[in-house]
Amino acid sequence: MRGVPPSPSWYGAGLACATGDGDVVYASDKCVVALRGETGAVRGTAGTETRVRATCAAERSTSTRDEGDDARGWERVVVCACEDKSVRVLDARAMVFRGKPMMGGHGREGSAACAYGRGRAATGCRGGAVAVWRLYADVGVLESTHKSVGGPITCMAASGKTIAVGGANGTVCALNPEEGTSHRVAASGYGEITSLAWTRMRTSDGDVKRVLAVGSRERRVTLWSLEDGKLINTHALMLPKPTASLSEAQRGRVWVAVSWVNARDDDGDDDGDDDGDGIARLVTSGQGGDLLFWHFPLAFGEGVQEVRDAKTFGPRHVAHTRTIFTISTGADVCWSTSLDRKVACWDLETREQRWSFNALGGYVYDLAIDAEDPFAVAIACGDGTVHGWDLSPTVSQEVTESLLWKGLPNTKVTAIARQPGTDIVAFGLDDGRVGCFDASSGKFACYPECHGASVKRVAWFCMRGEEEDEPAPALTSLGADGTLWRWMEIFDPATCDTKKSGIADPRKYGKYLDMGKMCAVGDSDSRETIETFDYSPNHGRLLCGWSSGEISTHELSEEKWRCREHSKSTSCVLWHPACDDASSVYASWFATASTSGSVLLHADRGVVTCALPRAAVYNLAWSPRKDTAILACALHRSVKIWQIQQVSNEFCPTILAVLRGHSGKVFTVKFAVHDNETILSGGDDKTFRVWKYTDDEHVSREQAKDTDEDSKTVDEAPVVKKTSPSKQPSSKPKKGKSSGITGALFKPLPDENTTDGKRLGQMSTLRLARRVYRGEEKPLTRDELTYGPSGVALYDTSASAMALLMNEADEALGDGTNSKSVHRSIALHIYRGDYAHAASIALKANESPIPHEIMSLFIGGGYEVWSAVAKAQCDRLVVAGEIQQAAMLRLSLHDVPGAIATLRQGGLIRDAAALAAARLLPTDALLIQTRRELAAAEETRGGMEAAAKAHLCIGAPASAVRALTRTTSGGALAAAKLAIACNLTGPQERQTVARAAIELAKTDNFEDAVDLIKELSDLCERERCSVDILATLSATAADEDVVAELVRRLDLIKAS
Repeated sequence: MRGVPPSPSWYGAGLACATGDGDVVYASDKCVVALRGETGAVRGTAGTETRVRATCAAERSTSTRDEGDDARGWERVVVCACEDKSVRVLDARAMVFRGKPMMGGHGREGSAACAYGRGRAATGCRGGAVAVWRLYADVGVLESTHKSVGGPITCMAASGKTIAVGGANGTVCALNPEEGTSHRVAASGYGEITSLAWTRMRTSDGDVKRVLAVGSRERRVTLWSLEDGKLINTHALMLPKPTASLSEAQRGRVWVAVSWVNARDDDGDDDGDDDGDGIARLVTSGQGGDLLFWHFPLAFGEGVQEVRDAKTFGPRHVAHTRTIFTISTGADVCWSTSLDRKVACWDLETREQRWSFNALGGYVYDLAIDAEDPFAVAIACGDGTVHGWDLSPTVSQEVTESLLWKGLPNTKVTAIARQPGTDIVAFGLDDGRVGCFDASSGKFACYPECHGASVKRVAWFCMRGEEEDEPAPALTSLGADGTLWRWMEIFDPATCDTKKSGIADPRKYGKYLDMGKMCAVGDSDSRETIETFDYSPNHGRLLCGWSSGEISTHELSEEKWRCREHSKSTSCVLWHPACDDASSVYASWFATASTSGSVLLHADRGVVTCALPRAAVYNLAWSPRKDTAILACALHRSVKIWQIQQVSNEFCPTILAVLRGHSGKVFTVKFAVHDNETILSGGDDKTFRVWKYTDDEHVSREQAKDTDEDSKTVDEAPVVKKTSPSKQPSSKPKKGKSSGITGALFKPLPDENTTDGKRLGQMSTLRLARRVYRGEEKPLTRDELTYGPSGVALYDTSASAMALLMNEADEALGDGTNSKSVHRSIALHIYRGDYAHAASIALKANESPIPHEIMSLFIGGGYEVWSAVAKAQCDRLVVAGEIQQAAMLRLSLHDVPGAIATLRQGGLIRDAAALAAARLLPTDALLIQTRRELAAAEETRGGMEAAAKAHLCIGAPASAVRALTRTTSGGALAAAKLAIACNLTGPQERQTVARAAIELAKTDNFEDAVDLIKELSDLCERERCSVDILATLSATAADEDVVAELVRRLDLIKAS
């Protein structure tokens, strides 16, 4: 793949790994991306049906399961733990997933993975279980499962027979799956474990020790030595202060990643560190995007040694600007991924950056190319940024991405256009704003007026009839609300005065021409709106596509013609590039696409000359070649290239190539200006791709007709002869949104009109006549209890009709357990009024949540049926991760404790606390327990003030004081005042007050410091607590002068 991949996922220790052959792999939502380690070029992507939560490099046997463990060889693979509880094996060289997903090891979503020797891997899940897998060439086999940290697993690392497991509760477990032993330690006081890494280290006396590096949200890295299966803390690496100031939110989201350098395992493979001289070399993340290099001698048996000397990778202007989540090391480099969506490679010797690029954090909505600067491509991204790509053939780098504009917060860039011959790029946002930025400086400005909905397109062009002799191109923008505005003034964002608001002067730049009203026909309040437009400088005409399916052209306010060729809304219109050449056969050609799937090519006055096979087309692009008609269509998962050729008196489409690689909708496609064989595309898979459609790897025209399954073809349409625009297709009403049960339950059978079918129908008619007119009471056979030629029950008594419904319901399940069969059986039982039976079928169909439209039907069965189904549905929703839905369902059953437990189980502790506070009595044990858990959760994320409040409301003021002392700004003073307010006089509280007083004194605020100590002294007297306040001050402060001054002032107060 050539282009820009999606950005790495966030908040996971195993979201990236080095493959062992010099490449690096990272997970991005539902796909895995492989990069070349030396250059950063994208080697390929592999999509999955579910989110990938963790990855690890491992080795798989080349033998099959039937051949046994005598491996003929080993191959490198990447093991992926996924959200659907499965484990998948990726061939990192071919970038395809091999074999079937491995299931059965986890009851909840996967969250961690690590290699466990050759031919094996271990994975962890949010339920706390560790699964060990044997990897064969054809299949993966579950060997064993083990309990570990007693909560969600966040990271894993293996060395020898020991697997280190880190948990969200701050504990680390040393697990030996073969012996079934484990040892658990609390490695973090109040934060989850964020990263683990093993190494082997030779001590000064020649012994070899296994050392585990542990990163946590506690803002430090701890080293642990493995002694007889137990972990012993030996070192603490104290992270330095960040080089850039951090906000309160950033301080609460600290994430520490760790990775050893130049490691070797017992077999001599690169997997652990063995310098031979006892020197540890370690790369960790710091605070706020810093990357740190540690180099120090290890000392064992001397207690916990603190290490503070770390060197920072740099320089600062190329470093990460936000939290680093993963670090993977190679022979002489390391790779990092970050919250800033940047992937970077660093030289371990010089600690300088080798390469980096900004991946895409959102959908690619639009692309822009300027004919006067044909190699520069602008990419509009859904994360609010605009990226650039250099197509120049002289550029030797494989990664030519750059960040043109950082964008505005909480927005999406949905449309862009480069102003010809300048560095100015116009943009449209999803909130309706339109503006421009300077690609060279990054400065921007927005117009003071905005559309009422997302901007669909922006374009620069000169219109005929404008007053200037050689007018400069003006900007035109289209909103999703149908407003089409041509801005009367343009500005240079580099020099425009926006007065720090980002909004241009409304008195000068707020005027626009409302072209939507000028082009409207009849009633100005008509519901028809402009959905798309294009302008032809040669014809001087504006081409508009309307929501009704109509197409029209206009010269300023004068409409030239209007016709309707589409049954639904027009989604794209595009003039042929030869429209500026009156002598060309394509001079009046344009292409249109509709949401109905029709793609038409039009000549003069909209006459249809050719139609492409119907498909879901999202965008169109003409080849810049004016002597031919080559059209690119953006489809689902692919781009199709068509050539329209004239055969006799008709134009026929021929497919040239199909470009496959996207994993979702392709929103935009463009031909490169400098090379008519290069195509650019982007879509909702968050990738930008560069193609050569003439390459041999793409499907030939004959193969495409037989093998293309990616474009979601609606139907195949033959070549269309020239028709008159007056012949308009009929409009059909739109279908409503499909529910779980649609269509008729009883339909005529295919054999009804055959000879045998008519004979059976005639015989059953006679049997019905005997029952109705002669009183025959013979029981109906199974064939007569059906709807078909032999059926009689539908026309007999109500008891027969009930038997018919029962029989048809059983037959529906007999046809299979697909959703349509299950839904039909449920509907038939509800026809019978048997809601309990219908509910039983819905619950037995599968283990996934029952669809909401089906679930709502069971209310008709009464409380007993509804409650049984709702309770089962709650459990399924929790497994599926839909915690809020499960809690709401519990509340519909008036099960408040159950709803609170569901929210707590799903990690929504604040929601659980709010519900408990509103619905439970103040003395309820569940309310107190929930608030206690809320306090712990707030301390984990760094919200000490909120934790203190939670401690206070459960009657734990001492814990509230302890929480406030951990805050970085004013914490000691607030904790001291709280201790005095709560009448606490214990040793910890007295030390807190003394610390606050000393901090005040150091700022020359002796008056408040003395008052604080006097308050503590008075409190101790009231509580009859004989305490030497001066001794407490002396034990707390290191500065004797400050203590002496405080004592002097206190003595003066006592003397007075």
